[in-house]
Amino acid sequence: MCAQAAVEFMIFFGVIMALIIAVTYNSHISVGQINIEKSTQNIQDDIESIKNRIDMVFLSGNGFSANISIPEMISGKDYEINITNGFLVINVSGNVRTERLMTNRITGNIQKGSNTISNVNDELVIS
Repeated sequence: MCAQAAVEFMIFFGVIMALIIAVTYNSHISVGQINIEKSTQNIQDDIESIKNRIDMVFLSGNGFSANISIPEMISGKDYEINITNGFLVINVSGNVRTERLMTNRITGNIQKGSNTISNVNDELVIS
């Protein structure tokens, strides 16, 4: 009788341990997914902010210029930024995001750090 109780206890204990392991594993996976989504949202927020500042220079009209500071890192990661065919493109570790700009009449290259963007006859000049 005592041996049967011990076996039943071990089975019960084993089932409880399996449930705890499953819950812990699922929690770990969920936290990782939340971190990925948070990083993706930060990238999206940064590219929209940069896009809005570039579009503001275009909408402000001929003769307007602004200094735009582009961050050195996004979400603690290095990245590439460029403007191609009227699209602002950011590549963070293979995670590529694009935003369409209001004009494709843009000369110069956008770089990390300080950029001066001028509207010269409805063409944006980046220096």
